[in-house]
Amino acid sequence: MSIAILPMSQEFNWNSATVGLIQSSFFGGYLLTQIFGGIWADKISGKLVFGFGVVWWSIATVLTPIAAKIGLPFLLIMRAFMGIGEVGFICFLFVVAMPAMNNILSKWIPVSERSRSLL
Repeated sequence: MSIAILPMSQEFNWNSATVGLIQSSFFGGYLLTQIFGGIWADKISGKLVFGFGVVWWSIATVLTPIAAKIGLPFLLIMRAFMGIGEVGFICFLFVVAMPAMNNILSKWIPVSERSRSLL
């Protein structure tokens, strides 16, 4: 979205405040899932939570252009939904993946090799 927001802002005549709101709406959803993602990974399974995040984020990605054409409130909601499933760190990882990956690594990686597995 950081690249697509420029042509979209011209197409939909968004001012800089609206662009900032759209960009920041992602973090609302992101914030909500940090704690719950870890709890779900511990209780259910890191693999299932990770898979859920992938599916959720993929659906939100596909629906984002449609939401933009419908209207700003729908786009803001879709961006928040993307935040529920995704976080960017060098390449895109999924928000629920961060706690889910730590859960998986704690079960699969020997203690002596864990620091290298997180790189």
